[in-house]
Order: sequence, then structure tokens, then C-alpha cells
Amino acid sequence: MYITYVSNERNKIVKIDTENETLTFSKNSKQNIIDSKNIERVELYLSTSNYRSLLRYFEYVKIITKDNKEYIITSFILNCSIFENLFENVKKTKKLSDKIFLK
Repeated sequence: MYITYVSNERNKIVKIDTENETLTFSKNSKQNIIDSKNIERVELYLSTSNYRSLLRYFEYVKIITKDNKEYIITSFILNCSIFENLFENVKKTKKLSDKIFLK
């Protein structure tokens, strides 16, 4: 699980602009800017593992745009629960589990 999360986040930078309600994803030399108006939904994959378990650190957010592109941000870059209160006009779904595998 650790290797999958690390490989997904390698060289990735995520910037959140709360004033303009945009997300910027940068990886290597590519940059994508997503306006909240173009986000179809946000799926939060949150862990219910015991606070003593290392599995509680493996969470992620999947952002699906209106043109069906998917962006994943893991808890290695950003606390996923931040998205619960971000972008009020976007539909959010929580998916809870003991083990959160990247899909």
C-alpha cells in the first residue's frame, strides 16, 4: 500500500486557492488548473482504522471533473478531511473503510 501511495504522489504538487476556488495539480512539467465549477464530485476515501494502526494514515480524495477526468490526492500530500468544507457548490461523498486502497 505504501509503495502505491508514494508512486502516485511522486513529484506531485497540489495548490488550493480558496479565494478563486481552484485546484492546481503539477507533476513534472505538466500543470492542470481546475475550477470548482468544473468539478462534478469529490469522493473522500477515509479510514476508520484504530488510532494505533498505521492504516489510518492511508486516505485519499478522488476529484472527478465534468469531463470525466480523475485526480487523486492522497493523505501523503494533504489531509483529506480538508475537502469536507472546501468548495461548497461541489457534491461530496464519503466512503469509509478500515483499509483504503487506491483504485
